[in-house]
This record gives sequence, structure tokens and C-alpha cells, in this order.
Amino acid sequence: MQDILQTAFREVLKKCIERKKTQKMNQKDFAKIIKLSGTELSNILTGQENIGKKRWNDIVEKLGSSFDVDVKKRVVELIEESLKEKSAKGKTQSEYLEKYKPFELEEQKYIGLLIEIFRGSNKKNIRALKENIGAFYDTRNIKTETETNAIQNDHIKKQHAC
Repeated sequence: MQDILQTAFREVLKKCIERKKTQKMNQKDFAKIIKLSGTELSNILTGQENIGKKRWNDIVEKLGSSFDVDVKKRVVELIEESLKEKSAKGKTQSEYLEKYKPFELEEQKYIGLLIEIFRGSNKKNIRALKENIGAFYDTRNIKTETETNAIQNDHIKKQHAC
């Protein structure tokens, strides 16, 4: 997921620079606007440097909320492309969760996002996600088939124990 965020940010930043070039502004001038050196900007655009949270927020502050919205839209597009690509190879995210079929389209997107997060390297995000999923699971209002079967089995065992 982190790779998708970084890629989306870079792509939108490159598009922004291209638009500025039509206004006769070069990359070095653009770097000054967002308070980076030309080298830093170049390293970010080529993927040699990642965009940290602080730098991300600083750039968004300089370029405005429309830039942030464009990045988020591109993230969604990249995830959808990734899911389609995996589907074209005969492997969809749904294969990992076959027993929970069928999924609605929105559910499929979120499942794909969750899988990308779990496969990422940010351990804090993974831990936070597990904690939140556990909390939501514990407070849901429906019972899954597995949970219903476990309750029935416990009930049967208690009847036979008497």
C-alpha cells in the first residue's frame, strides 16, 4: 500500500510540474514553491527518496487541497488497476477469501485495500488495523456462519453433559 501511495503522489506531482511548465516554470522553480531543493524534488520524482508524512503535508499545504484530492483519486485508480491486473492473471483478491463469497463491488475494493496494507512493511499500520478490525468484529450486530456453528456445538455439548 505504501508503494501505491508513493507512486500516486509522484505521478500527481509530475503532472503538476508539467502544468507549471506550460506557464514557463521549470522544475527548479517549482521546487522552490514547495520549499524543496531541486535535488530533493528530483530524488522524490525518481523514487530515490520517499515522501514522509511531514513532507507530504508540507507539499499539500503549498499546493492546496485539490492536489491532495488528486493524489487520493490516483490511489484508488492504482488499486483498481492492480485488482484488474491480478484478475487478468487469473488471481483475484477474492481467491484468498473464497468462503466469504459473493462480495459486493465496494467490499471487493476494501478487501483489496486491506490485503495491500497487511502485505506492506509498515508494522504500526498493520497492528492498528488488526486492533480496529478486532474491535469492529467484537461489536458487530450479525453472527457469521462459523460463529453460529460454534454456538450450536457448545449448546449440544452442554446438553450431552447433563
